[in-house]
Amino acid sequence: MTDRRSARNQSLPPEEKRYLESLPQEELIKRVYDLYQKGWTLQAIGDSLTPPRPRSTVRSWLLRFTPPTLS
Repeated sequence: MTDRRSARNQSLPPEEKRYLESLPQEELIKRVYDLYQKGWTLQAIGDSLTPPRPRSTVRSWLLRFTPPTLS
């Protein structure tokens, strides 16, 4: 993971929350990775899910996710 700036004490926008709810699990994890790389905290991401997920769950998704490589 690269250096990133954290969006502390902020909630994801409502349209992003609705988008996350519409994704299947595999795409959800990729989107969570993208949000984290853009600076959103694990807590903000987890709180935006229905039902809310703890930070540790979101972190475990990130640890398992393998970003695509450029060829």
